[in-house]
Amino acid sequence: MKDSPEASAPASKFNPIQFALEKPMATPEELAVAFGQLIDGICDLSGCAVDRIITAGLSSITISWRIDSLPSEGWLSDVEDQLKGFAACSGVQVRFRRH
Repeated sequence: MKDSPEASAPASKFNPIQFALEKPMATPEELAVAFGQLIDGICDLSGCAVDRIITAGLSSITISWRIDSLPSEGWLSDVEDQLKGFAACSGVQVRFRRH
């Protein structure tokens, strides 16, 4: 039986940081779009519309809310909590601003 090259090569140590940088699951721009779609879905379910600007960084997403378009402080608090959970699952930080 022939030995395959994979079987005889020594196993290299797995580097999770290198893996995340070389093969990301989603680009920051793709995550910004996903955050926008999530916000749109929440707005559809709650019957409102909000103005926001979503900016993608290297490892974070910044969401700037237009204050006069927000339905209420309670609504915003609930939405930001949901977005924080989504960010944690996506491996990015999310920051919020108001303008």
